[in-house]
Amino acid sequence: MSGYPVTLTVSETEVPRIMNMLNIHTNSFMRMTGSSPTLFIKWIFAVAIDDLRTGKEDKNDSVLAQLARRIAMFERLHDQVLHLEHDLLLLVGFRDEVTAVQLTACRILYVISCLEDLRCQSSEGYDKLQSAYEKLTLAFQQP
Repeated sequence: MSGYPVTLTVSETEVPRIMNMLNIHTNSFMRMTGSSPTLFIKWIFAVAIDDLRTGKEDKNDSVLAQLARRIAMFERLHDQVLHLEHDLLLLVGFRDEVTAVQLTACRILYVISCLEDLRCQSSEGYDKLQSAYEKLTLAFQQP
């Protein structure tokens, strides 16, 4: 054994950093959704349908604007997680760490998809959103 210091490869130093970032993003996602994406979406639906039904929505802050802001927030988080996945794939190829990143990305994408569906249905007004809910056709109602 030589007297030279051991140097770590890029992947040995970067993978733990990337996984730490994933934990931070996963924790942010859990805080944003209250640890249950489905219950979070149901709550967002309840607020939206109530605001549309009662006409309580603020002229400057419509249901559509609120949903658009939430979508943008989750899209930013999703983009950050996709960058982590990309970095991991470049560094180490497909390993268990990549699967963990993909799981988080899929959970975020589910929320984005449900929010986009609510925004689309809400754009048609209360009756359209209520009808979709009664017919069980909203994204969050799908098995």
